[in-house]
Amino acid sequence: MQSDPTNLLFQSLLLEEFFLESNLRQEFGVPEKLAELASRFSKPTAKILHLLIVSKANLPIPPDAIAEVIDWLTSQRHTTLIFRSIADVLATTRSAQDKYNSCCRSAICYAVVGSYDFAFGALRISASVNDSWARHHHIYGLIHAIENRKARAQCELEMAYACEPYSETKVRIARALELLSHITAV
Repeated sequence: MQSDPTNLLFQSLLLEEFFLESNLRQEFGVPEKLAELASRFSKPTAKILHLLIVSKANLPIPPDAIAEVIDWLTSQRHTTLIFRSIADVLATTRSAQDKYNSCCRSAICYAVVGSYDFAFGALRISASVNDSWARHHHIYGLIHAIENRKARAQCELEMAYACEPYSETKVRIARALELLSHITAV
């Protein structure tokens, strides 16, 4: 793993993308509030679910197992992931552009909380919509840089730069490429 300062630099670039994405920060707070509310009811909910499962399905599941699943589902991180997955499914009913944008937004959310595998999954869906669009390459590049895969990061960031039509975004991609070149040179 690369040094902490380098890792933090690319994480800060990823956070910048998170904050620049329209309304994503506000959207990201919704699952947190839901998780907070759900955590208040998780113990009673676990008891009720346990009684229902045991009485209706006649399955001998220990109450602690159900409580653990509910705790997992109501944690902020997992609530966010579930929330974004629902948004992605809804986006598929609209246009390819909506699907692409939603999956890129999900990838940023997943990456911000450190769930890079989920981020890559969302990015693969974005790439399947249109691999010549820049956004998913940019996010891929930042995650690869965070994970110290410099060659992959450079390749993705270069593709993003080549495909990106907007000058402001090109400046951010160029900054990431420049940072990567300084790290690679050292």
